Amino acid sequence: MKKIKGFAVAFVAVLAVTGAGASAASAAQFNSEASTTELAGSQVTQNLVAVGNLGEIKCSEVKYSGKLTAKASTTALIHPTYEGCSSYGQVVKIDTTGCSYALTASSAAAGNMSIVCDAGKEIVLSGPTLACTIKIKGQTPSNNTVNYTNQGSGLTRNILVDQQIGAQSKVGKGIAYTSSGGYCGASGDNGYIRGPFQINGYSDAAHLKQVGIWIQ
Repeated sequence: MKKIKGFAVAFVAVLAVTGAGASAASAAQFNSEASTTELAGSQVTQNLVAVGNLGEIKCSEVKYSGKLTAKASTTALIHPTYEGCSSYGQVVKIDTTGCSYALTASSAAAGNMSIVCDAGKEIVLSGPTLACTIKIKGQTPSNNTVNYTNQGSGLTRNILVDQQIGAQSKVGKGIAYTSSGGYCGASGDNGYIRGPFQINGYSDAAHLKQVGIWIQ
């Protein structure tokens, strides 16, 4: 009986420690010095989007925008916009209207990303000479890793986000997409998004008054 009681106490203790560890692991949040924070950022080095036969699409400008509505948030919803994009010398348009990237953090250094879209919306890739389209629905891809780095100090604190989403070489491990065929190739689930971008926080919509943001 004493052994059973001892085991029960030990088991409860293990559960307590495990529970505490799980809470700590899921406790990382996006923080700001302001109660409402406008988010704005851009690619640090070239961000890449790869789907189907289009290969790696490179854009001259990639911007990110969003808003935190509390001083501490478990998710940061970031809307990407891609301009000046091309692949294999062909112009590619990436329309992200109604879709965003939902960033979460399992720790101050890492987390994951989901693609979230409004009802009836998808990310659409097309081009004047492609004669085809590729569409990406809302999803949480496999091989999903986002690395975070808190940068700066005080009002200039910002977050470096390095997205490593999906794997083109591994079927079923990447971003799923549907293709209308032709130059775009067949539909698949091996797309990916790569590259770092920096997010700054502002207390005004004009982005004139910077406030510190960080993850912890």
